[in-house]
Amino acid sequence: MDSWRRASHIRWAVEADGLLLVNSATGAVHRLRYPDAAVWDLIGREPSVLSLAYKIGPIAARDPMAAEQYVRRKLKEWADAGWLTAEIERG
Repeated sequence: MDSWRRASHIRWAVEADGLLLVNSATGAVHRLRYPDAAVWDLIGREPSVLSLAYKIGPIAARDPMAAEQYVRRKLKEWADAGWLTAEIERG
């Protein structure tokens, strides 16, 4: 799946050194530092993993292939943790 959205029970706020994520269902808190915070912020703005990786590459100082692998790894990690859900493509 190449398109993701933030899970509805996750709230987040910008902090000076990254992002604070809160699971409104459990109260669990997680902090994201950069470049992870940049990936989280761009979810929903970028139409695909490749587009997201293209923007993250320079932020994370990674070449295009490494940036794509990094983004895919983060998305899977966050989906497995219940922070993201895969967008269902309709057509």
